[in-house]
Parts: sequence; structure tokens; C-alpha cells
Amino acid sequence: MPDEQTALIEFLAQRVLNLQKQIDESALNEIALIATLKELVPGFDPRFDQLRKAAKSTIEQSDREEIARLFAAWKKKSS
Repeated sequence: MPDEQTALIEFLAQRVLNLQKQIDESALNEIALIATLKELVPGFDPRFDQLRKAAKSTIEQSDREEIARLFAAWKKKSS
């Protein structure tokens, strides 16, 4: 495998690991924050669920776009 491809694969692997770490940290923070707010703010739970569902589609679109950019860069480098 050419050095450029190896470097790109290593970069992508590191990016995946970094993203997974961010996801894990965000999930822990979200769980703790939601539990705290449920205790302190009456009516928080249903409103949070509503807003979370609305935001979810936006985040999923951003993820798809980022993956497409990375894949395009990989294809460009490999050709």
C-alpha cells in the first residue's frame, strides 16, 4: 500500500477514535445533566424529548456530510 494511502487510513482511524471518545464523553455528560434537570425542573422531561427529536435530524445530516467528504478525499487519494 502506498505511503499516502497508509497515512490517510491512519488519519481516518485516528479521526474515528477521536469521534468515538467525543461521543462517549457527550453521552456521559448528557445522562448526568438530564438526571439533574429532571430532579430540579418540573416538566423538563417532555420538552427535552421534543427538542431532542427536532435536533436529531440536523445532527444526522451533518454526520452523513462529513463521512461523504472523508470518503471523497480517500477516493481522490487512492486514484
